[in-house]
Amino acid sequence: MAKKVLVVLAAGLATRFGSLKQLQGVNDFNEVLLDYSVYDAKRAGFTAVVFIIKREMEKEFEARIARHLRPYIEVRYAYQDMTDLPVDVKLDPERTKPLGTAHALYCTRKSVKADEKMVVINADDYYGIQAYQTLADYLDQTDMQVNGQAEYAMVAFEISKTLSEEGTVSRGVCAISEAGYLSDIHERTQIAYITKEQAGCDANSCSLEAMLAMENGERLIGYTEDDGETWTLLAPHTPVSMNIWAFDYSIFTLCENYVKEFLINSLAKNPLKGECYLPMAIGEARELGNVVVKAFKGSDQWFGLTYKSDQPKVQAAIKELIADKVYPPQLWA
Repeated sequence: MAKKVLVVLAAGLATRFGSLKQLQGVNDFNEVLLDYSVYDAKRAGFTAVVFIIKREMEKEFEARIARHLRPYIEVRYAYQDMTDLPVDVKLDPERTKPLGTAHALYCTRKSVKADEKMVVINADDYYGIQAYQTLADYLDQTDMQVNGQAEYAMVAFEISKTLSEEGTVSRGVCAISEAGYLSDIHERTQIAYITKEQAGCDANSCSLEAMLAMENGERLIGYTEDDGETWTLLAPHTPVSMNIWAFDYSIFTLCENYVKEFLINSLAKNPLKGECYLPMAIGEARELGNVVVKAFKGSDQWFGLTYKSDQPKVQAAIKELIADKVYPPQLWA
């Protein structure tokens, strides 16, 4: 049975949160949200964790997180470095923003062994034990091949369980086939709760979708691609990717090809802030017939640290889970 490794995307700048959000305490013992992810993964049979960070984060990250994990799980680092590129291109010297999650995973290729399988997550999201156990069982029971194609897996959550009250969020909006496979995915970077006016309703008319949602007591959800000038309605049960994926080593070739294409053909459109997203890399490979993606449904309530004002809500959610005995008061006692 292949060794299972948790890979954590932790190199983001936390621009909306206003600080290094991965290191914010969420319980009475000042443990962080990421501690809960590692704890759940360990319970599901993962024996190593790789943290993808920026090199300048390492000293603080080691002291705050990795050091107290080492007695319980193997800890490795990978570094998202803008000089680690699959093609010789010159980036804008004023760029400081990382190149995105597909590039981050590409930078991890030397920190995962070829015979290991992995689950990739965001550092600032809570997924729940069910998501880790589902993907652990999948990794243990499959050779990750179907009809000669690579097969990956993901856990999708209903969009209504993944939003922040504090502002817009970025999600990979998915379509899932009756057979349980990903059939479409598009990254939407500005998703939020919206008003009925933003949904296109007025005194005389309203879309059937919006009317049904309101009749069911559901809040309206939409995305914008023009900074709020117009909104497209999303059904509250729409499945979305929260960047929790199961891969084997072949994902690094996929990311290499996608990042190369992005750097050559797309970065010039937005040289300071353009990013290559992991969901879009997988979506493109799926459209080309190179991979298929098994899509499992997540049952737990997501929460995360997108904005600084999310902190009290995350702390309250963790407190409730401790009261329900899902977790001990201190994880690494």
